Amino acid sequence: MEAILAFLFGLLAGSFLNVCIHRWPRGRSVVKPRSHCVRCRQTIAWYDNIPLVSYARAERPLPPLRQAHFSALSAGGAGHRAAVFLFS
Repeated sequence: MEAILAFLFGLLAGSFLNVCIHRWPRGRSVVKPRSHCVRCRQTIAWYDNIPLVSYARAERPLPPLRQAHFSALSAGGAGHRAAVFLFS
């Protein structure tokens, strides 16, 4: 159970860091405006912000997942999971 929680926390942390990496160099806030599609500027629903889960949804076409974003999320999840195993 600890490993699953650590992985989920890592996904959340990785997702937030991706937002910071994308917005801070452009002088934007990480709080407002809400997440939006970079192509059409449409606001993204809260459930489409769930890391990795939203990309598995097939209800509507989403912009293609960039490999760097997927790698950062996966590394965040795996890194937190590994830390739990190493330090517990």
